[in-house]
Amino acid sequence: MSKFLSQHTCGLLAACILTLSCKGSSKVSSDDKPLAFVPGTYSIGGTISGLSGTVVLQNNGSDDLTITNNGSFTFATALGDGEIYDVTVLSNPAGQICHIRDNQGTVMAANITSIVVQCSSSDFTWVQDAYLKASNAEAGDWFGHSVAVSGSTIVVGAYYEDSNQTAINNTDGAAAAHNGADASGAVYVFKAF
Repeated sequence: MSKFLSQHTCGLLAACILTLSCKGSSKVSSDDKPLAFVPGTYSIGGTISGLSGTVVLQNNGSDDLTITNNGSFTFATALGDGEIYDVTVLSNPAGQICHIRDNQGTVMAANITSIVVQCSSSDFTWVQDAYLKASNAEAGDWFGHSVAVSGSTIVVGAYYEDSNQTAINNTDGAAAAHNGADASGAVYVFKAF
């Protein structure tokens, strides 16, 4: 019986040591900040480019991450499966503006590595870089009647567009020309990447 207790005690002791060692930390952040490993959690990160200073990102309104170099980044706090992430810029580098894409979503049992942060000079001049036109344009739609610009997104209104489409499903850039709803209007969203 004492041999059984010794083996049983050794097994429990080994399990405790293994558990304690798994709760340690490993350095995976771009700024060498420790990322606490908790089974069933996933890291939140991505890449940054164009940075020439210091930017501070946040995930879900906290978990500040200071970045000073271009390349990969990872937040210190991992999230569980099904949790929501929302990465924003808390403070931009001096003389730059950083834009983020693919910065919101739900963790689906995998590390998030697809967040893209692009920084550029905030001292810029607008020049025509592209010609924006509705993919289903027709005379009298009034495309461009209203326009809104926010960062790298442009929204253009077409006051008299006749499409009878009622769902947002033209993410491929090809709006259908169904003219069954006279002067019902439409909004086109353009995004620069």
